[in-house]
Amino acid sequence: MFLGIEALDEDALKAHRKRVTLNENLRALEIARSLGLTVAINIIADPSWDEARFAAVRDWALTVPEVVHLTVATPYPGTELWLTESGSSPRATTRLF
Repeated sequence: MFLGIEALDEDALKAHRKRVTLNENLRALEIARSLGLTVAINIIADPSWDEARFAAVRDWALTVPEVVHLTVATPYPGTELWLTESGSSPRATTRLF
């Protein structure tokens, strides 16, 4: 099962608009484990992270038996992240159709 925990702190969860708490995410992980599911966890890495933040996530990932996958936050056209970040740096847009 793929579980989008996305963040390991409340502020980042709010920034991703997850509408769940860290405790709720960890409870979902516990339930999946209790059901015997193999879980892959996703965490969204923000481009602003420094070495310490990556180290904290790595340290947490080493404490859980699941595969922990990092996805870099990417501002895709049409998303809120694109709209809020597009003013800070130029981006090229490409039509895919």
